[in-house]
Parts: sequence; C-alpha cells; structure tokens
Amino acid sequence: MSDPTAYAYFGFKGDFDPLEASRAIPIQPDECIAKHSQNPEHEVPRISILRYAEVSTYDPLIDAYMLAEKVVEKLEPHQEALRGMIDAHGGDAVLEVVLYLPEAEDVSLPIVGFSQRVIRFLAATGASIDVDCYRG
Repeated sequence: MSDPTAYAYFGFKGDFDPLEASRAIPIQPDECIAKHSQNPEHEVPRISILRYAEVSTYDPLIDAYMLAEKVVEKLEPHQEALRGMIDAHGGDAVLEVVLYLPEAEDVSLPIVGFSQRVIRFLAATGASIDVDCYRG
C-alpha cells in the first residue's frame, strides 16, 4: 500500500510514565514511547509520547475536517478520562493533523478547518491543534 496523503491523531507528550498514564484511558494507545527508551545514552526521545485514535486517508482529495471528526468520534466517550490523565501528568495534548500536499500546482489544496464538535472536544481536554504540511 502507498503512503497516506494525510493522517491525524490525538497525542500526549511530556515528562511522565506513559504506561502509567495510559492506564487511565480504557482504550489502547496507537503508540506508547517512554522518555529515553530508544537511546538512553543520548536521552532519546527527550519526552514520553502517547498517541490515540490515529486515522489516515489515501485519497488525493484530503478532507482535514473528516480526519479530525474521526479522531474525536473515537475519543469522545473517553473525554473525561483523557482530561484527567492530562491534568494528572502535566503534559501537553494536541490534535495533530499531517498533510502531504501535491507538488503539482494544478491540484487543489485541502481546506483545513475544524467543526464545532472538534473544537468543543479540544477545549474540554485542554488540547491544542497542530497542522503540519509537506510537499511531495
């Protein structure tokens, strides 16, 4: 399968034990990386990372609204538990949206926006939004 044209997820990063933090949420994280676990000598990674509800699209017509909605749809039932985890561990939560934009100038670029539902979920969990765009 080819690489996705876009993906989104809810991430949590900071100085915490990711296994302990993830126990507060009744769903499995898509990624769980402990601080300094990949290379203790060089202290990499420098923070712990949890990722939840990653969704991808392979469609050249990227719909950032849909990606964010799918993430929230998976996590909304766990909103209070997520907020409790974030408050208890003092890390940073983010809705991460990654878009791979076409190189061709004649191809339409995606509309990036977020529904009221997504904004309410992010406000309730204390998360921010980060949109990364790459050409190619």
